[in-house]
Amino acid sequence: MIYLPIPDKYCPRCKQFKNRDLFYLSSRSTGLSVYCKTCEALRKGKTPRVKDKIPKGHRRCSGCKGIFPETLEFFPPHKTRGKDSFRQLCRPCWRAYQRKYNADHPEVKQASRKRRDPAIVAAEKKRSHERNRDKDNARVQKWVSENLDHARQSARDNYYANREKRIAQAMLNTVKRMARKRSLPDDFTMDDWSRVKDYFEHRCAVCGRAPDFWHVLAMDHWVALADPNCPGTVINNMIPLCHSRKGVPLGDVGCNNSKGKKNALEWLTSRYGLRKAQSIIARIEAYFASLR
Repeated sequence: MIYLPIPDKYCPRCKQFKNRDLFYLSSRSTGLSVYCKTCEALRKGKTPRVKDKIPKGHRRCSGCKGIFPETLEFFPPHKTRGKDSFRQLCRPCWRAYQRKYNADHPEVKQASRKRRDPAIVAAEKKRSHERNRDKDNARVQKWVSENLDHARQSARDNYYANREKRIAQAMLNTVKRMARKRSLPDDFTMDDWSRVKDYFEHRCAVCGRAPDFWHVLAMDHWVALADPNCPGTVINNMIPLCHSRKGVPLGDVGCNNSKGKKNALEWLTSRYGLRKAQSIIARIEAYFASLR
């Protein structure tokens, strides 16, 4: 005799044997409800909920109830639950939820913006480093000793990648120190230097020469520091002039080398003549006027 397996539970309403998963849990001795889920819903006057079969690798959005592939294209990641976890809402529903939440809680968004402020982040990093200086230094030294070749290559790459910025910073420190020695203002910054170069299109303000192998752009005091009327190392007295490197061919001396401590009008007149000198001065004075 062959015995067939008997289904787990019999529903007296629909008179069918069904799997235990199709019955509600109950405190009865059997642990399950008398009727199946479908019949229980019909008995209470509700419409039975029929779940769509979700294909493998897909998931249902809890907002729009749509079924989409379980990928980053359709669902945003859930960062607090791991890199392979996804949120319950699809991307359109998640964006709508975020918009509504931000509208209902403006103080949360404002606090989030404050946390992302670069100045606040930099200050927090500085405070953290001061608290853990020894620990951070030990960690860096250990990494360098274990990855010596990589550390040396990174240092070389960083040196060449930031060479121009380092040269400009050293030049700025020099001109500011020269002003401080004469007790003159020295509030010129790297941002001011970038603004000056952008105005003159990264060229010499006098001759219009662009930086090349023999020349670089130097920070020049238009009114020389030796002049009693010099306002100091400030943005309305600094202009970019071409400066010759060592070994430059004769006759190709840069404007910064030639000007030195001379008066601007006298130097330009002796170099280009009065008419062209006045034209150059008018162009530079127009730049100073744009700063006011």
